[in-house]
Amino acid sequence: MAERVGQPWRWILLVAGTLAVGAVPGARGAPASPPGGSSNAVSGKAPPPVDSVAASLWVAASVHEASGEHAAAARARLRILQRAPDQVRNYWQLARDFLRAGEELPAEDRQGRRRAFQEALRWARRGAVLDASCPECCSYEFAAAAELLTLADPGEALGRIGGVGRTLERCLAGAPDPASSGPERGDLAEAAALYAGAATFYRRLPDSPWLHLASGVRGDPARAVRLARRALVLAPGRADYQLELAAGLLCLAHSRGDAAARKQGIQVLQGALGLGPPVAPKARALLSAPERACHFGPELRALR
Repeated sequence: MAERVGQPWRWILLVAGTLAVGAVPGARGAPASPPGGSSNAVSGKAPPPVDSVAASLWVAASVHEASGEHAAAARARLRILQRAPDQVRNYWQLARDFLRAGEELPAEDRQGRRRAFQEALRWARRGAVLDASCPECCSYEFAAAAELLTLADPGEALGRIGGVGRTLERCLAGAPDPASSGPERGDLAEAAALYAGAATFYRRLPDSPWLHLASGVRGDPARAVRLARRALVLAPGRADYQLELAAGLLCLAHSRGDAAARKQGIQVLQGALGLGPPVAPKARALLSAPERACHFGPELRALR
């Protein structure tokens, strides 16, 4: 445990530099639904029909997303919002587009990334104003806030990390129960991504009393494992979520001396070795250095 508690400023830099890697892993691959069609909101609420122009704009936004043209997708969704300002799904999808656009910018373009993440945060929050129970709005608020944390200096990051943690807790409180069943569950890709992102947050955050005293949050590898398992219940085919579970198990083993967790983590990684690239190299890297499992970040970025 002592290894994870010491050198607090080094840990703040670590968290600020890599926290958002798993903020909403898998959100990029989450499907969207056209205005007037079936919603992919976790609540399963279908929006009322809108005009054909908005439907055409949705198609254009989807094409742009599939091509990696996230800024263009955001512009199309802004036009959709002008025609359908009462549909909460349009707000969180716009937040997702801005989040993706910011992620695609070069790391050195800090100003551009900050603008994109601020827009993502703004639209996610506006969606939450329209519907306080919108789980996707909360998820993208967390993701954008976590990305903005990566652009903050260490002192600012320390001041913000508690707020990011509180946002995550609010999101988790409104997330669906993976044990639920039935058509009301809708498409749970976004919920699975939230659980996986939360697992990354609690795995990578230092399990430090000092950090808890300063910010009100601390790492919790056991909780990270539980959250990763929830993600896999909702999206069992996601290889990156399997890697997140393995990382959580190995982190738990390293920090708490849990031999059973180590055995389970290695078993998950050994199973992933047969999946080929890009999964196998990531599994192999984690197998070669299981003691680093609490700190693994970019290596586990969502696989597409």
